[in-house]
Amino acid sequence: MGHDFKEVQGHFCELVEWHSIQKHEFLKYYFDIWKNQVGKKASSIPSLDIIDLYASWGWCHCERNDKSWQGTALLAAECLEKYDKGRLLFLNTYNEDENILVMQHDHLVESLKKYNIVSKITTLPIEEAVDEALKVANLNYPTIWLLDPHGPKQLPWSVVEKICSAKKTYNDKFGNQKSRRPEVLISLMTSSLQREIHNKDLICNSLGISESKWEDLEKQSSTGNTREVLVNAYIDCMAQFYEKPPIVFKVKGTPGNIVYTLLLFTDSSAGNYVTKLQKVPEIKKWLEIKWKNDAKAIEAKKKLKPGQKDLFSF
Repeated sequence: MGHDFKEVQGHFCELVEWHSIQKHEFLKYYFDIWKNQVGKKASSIPSLDIIDLYASWGWCHCERNDKSWQGTALLAAECLEKYDKGRLLFLNTYNEDENILVMQHDHLVESLKKYNIVSKITTLPIEEAVDEALKVANLNYPTIWLLDPHGPKQLPWSVVEKICSAKKTYNDKFGNQKSRRPEVLISLMTSSLQREIHNKDLICNSLGISESKWEDLEKQSSTGNTREVLVNAYIDCMAQFYEKPPIVFKVKGTPGNIVYTLLLFTDSSAGNYVTKLQKVPEIKKWLEIKWKNDAKAIEAKKKLKPGQKDLFSF
């Protein structure tokens, strides 16, 4: 939403850094739980809606190694097509440039034609998009919300609070009353928040904290790990909605720094325990092997001087 784009082999792609592929690998593993376990092995398969409020072009491209891959919107479409009771894919794409916005919308429409799913695409500012999504999502059954902004300003706490407050109660097959909240995957832009730790309004609006709490965070950050302080404060605020702690996945840049933190909030066993026990270790293994090698190669390429031979191919 607002980033540069490029046409690559017939697809318009959002230009991203190579580290973004870690987020999409995490999402693949998470969707596999729904496709292969909930959708195949559950005794009673529920319907599923996926809501991506920050859909862009549907495709991503990294110029550093000239690779393209599917973004969140298309991964979600693939999940719903393969899930036995996929109900709705809701995508919101937005750009302040109206001409580019039309292109983003049309490209998403074209990209979704290959999938046998029901979809709805809006082109609204985030505050309006979340209201529209809440109107059409079937909150009586599982819903997965993807909140992947480019920066903390694009995801105010009011939007997160509105989604997570959408609680529904129901009776299970034994007559016991239970509650259901949306499952939410948030890209918390910790590196940006770290740089802006002294920006009271931004930190409070992004984390949903009071001014006095911000003052405490500012003090803690001066003597501790600012990123951990911010993440823990966010998790504390989300604890009012979710009983179980989130799955936390740190996305690292090519030099090894943590660029942002993925937080998956869910109280369901499928989303929580299975992800922790089975999928996260697989992702870490992938990171240790494939990502580490790619990151080293990219860092080495960046250090090449003009005229030097490029020894790295991707």
